[in-house]
Amino acid sequence: MTIYLYKSKYGKARKTQLEILKKFFQDWNTAQPMVICFHGGLIEESKALDLAARLEFEFGNAHTLFFIWNSNPVVILKDLVQRAAGFLETDEAKAVLKSVSRGAKKKGVKEKLSSVRLRKQANGVLWRREPYKSDLKKVASELPAIPKIFEEELFKARLSSGVTRRKKSSFLKKQGFFGNLKDGVESLFMLFHVLRRKRPGSGDDRALRAVIVEEVLRALWVDKIGGLVWNGIKEQIRESFKAGGAGTAFLKALKVYCKINPSPKRIILVGHSAGTIYAAHMIAAANKILPPECKFEVVFLASACTFKTFEKLVLKNQARVKKDGIWFFGLQGKTEKSDALMKGNNVLEFLYPHSLLYFVSGVLGKDSNEPLIGMELFFKNSKHNKGSVKKVRDFVKPKYRYWSPIDKKVTAKDHANFIEDTALLASIRKIIDTGAC
Repeated sequence: MTIYLYKSKYGKARKTQLEILKKFFQDWNTAQPMVICFHGGLIEESKALDLAARLEFEFGNAHTLFFIWNSNPVVILKDLVQRAAGFLETDEAKAVLKSVSRGAKKKGVKEKLSSVRLRKQANGVLWRREPYKSDLKKVASELPAIPKIFEEELFKARLSSGVTRRKKSSFLKKQGFFGNLKDGVESLFMLFHVLRRKRPGSGDDRALRAVIVEEVLRALWVDKIGGLVWNGIKEQIRESFKAGGAGTAFLKALKVYCKINPSPKRIILVGHSAGTIYAAHMIAAANKILPPECKFEVVFLASACTFKTFEKLVLKNQARVKKDGIWFFGLQGKTEKSDALMKGNNVLEFLYPHSLLYFVSGVLGKDSNEPLIGMELFFKNSKHNKGSVKKVRDFVKPKYRYWSPIDKKVTAKDHANFIEDTALLASIRKIIDTGAC
């Protein structure tokens, strides 16, 4: 069957795409299962289109809509830089700088005041402006603070005549004995975190060298810089389910169609990696838009969704998921550990031998070793069986979880090409055809 391509830009529905959405529903025979597919993150639009073309005939007789969203990190960073440059020219930024200058002359607290106020202003304004228009307080609370080294250089570039420049970046300057003491304390804290994560029973199965690399990267603010990209990807998803968003437009069209054709229908959400976060948001948003009888079946592939996000978006809206209608597929623990993120570079592969999901969990998460749905580690290790993890484990029973390659339902060996695994696609077709795997 033909796959319909539904493109969005920064989460917003493109006007030209609404016609495609209209045709998609006009062509739908409700006897056919509907499949909504979400590709993973960190992929540019052209590659997502290529993936959709390769999957065109893989979903059998299903009526398929492929969400295309540009999650290319280069595009997201470029957009962020453009916003930062634009922010510095706004009246808000100039007001902050003027206030900082005036306060510095009176109280001599320029560094502290400027650091706190600019960080607070920038975190909100960069993401509040077009094309996002997100709520300032909500988004600012979810974004990491701007790395201080950027903050220092920002002020060095902006503070000119009438405002005293800092003589040297305090982030880089060592201050004699106390500066060395501070460095020593930071090193001890880093060592403490490494030992804490590798103590017996910690539930962290990473190689020691990988833990050291992760803690060093977190100390160097790589978690915050990478977090800007990761949060940029998730912000696009959130925008998709706000007014004018691509996801909202789809759900409203589905609502209209369900009124015209009230017969029972099967709607299957298939998400890969960060695309599973997209699917989870659709389930939550559907609870506010669709009639109660409209439910989903859900297929998560190598999911980058956290257990906490799944609990918030899916478990709290589980009435939208058909009974026995959710399946998780992922890489077996030892396969995940050996799927090196830096394949092809012997040195980097040795230093960090684990997969993208391990990196997201260990470096980009709010906490080191953040539990992710797509990692077998958090389903098998009893240390993690509490809180959100326990709730999800209880909701998705073991018979609905498949780990490659020990389960014959999926034989993928790496994260990037997981969705194109032959055995996995056969399993998805079986779910589409029979409602069972």
